[in-house]
Amino acid sequence: MGKRRMISNEILESDRVYTLSNNAKLLYIYLIMAGDDDGFVGSAKKILKELDLDERYVEELLLADLIHQFDSSVLLIMDWKIHNQIAPSKYQGTLYETERRYLSRTKSKRYVIMSEEDLRINAIEESSLENNSSCSAINKAEKAKEFEAKVLAQKMYKSIVISE
Repeated sequence: MGKRRMISNEILESDRVYTLSNNAKLLYIYLIMAGDDDGFVGSAKKILKELDLDERYVEELLLADLIHQFDSSVLLIMDWKIHNQIAPSKYQGTLYETERRYLSRTKSKRYVIMSEEDLRINAIEESSLENNSSCSAINKAEKAKEFEAKVLAQKMYKSIVISE
């Protein structure tokens, strides 16, 4: 874990954060401070205990799509790369490689969690790209657009589920 962390005003002053309770805001800031160089937090229960908070504030951050909780209970700051840019010479890899393999990023640097099927498709595409070095820039752009469309569909689905 790094010794210094940044918090982006772009996120902190957004409606997603503004509408949170003060305790959820405090928890979010503490989670950012505890994140490793990829934005993973493995000590959420410790932080909750230190702040004398309960799980409902984690749920509040999950509903606001500010964090993601993996089955292993590890948390991920979804906007980590917007908050923090680690110099390659100072970067220390995460301990959470299993969880990290599910990550992708949008052009705006926000993390997206990929499904098992997305991982299989990516593996197939990567192996076919390696086997077919004549893949054009146009095909790569089309695949990037398809991925962005999937991300948008996931966000729309989440907002529908949350509003119900």
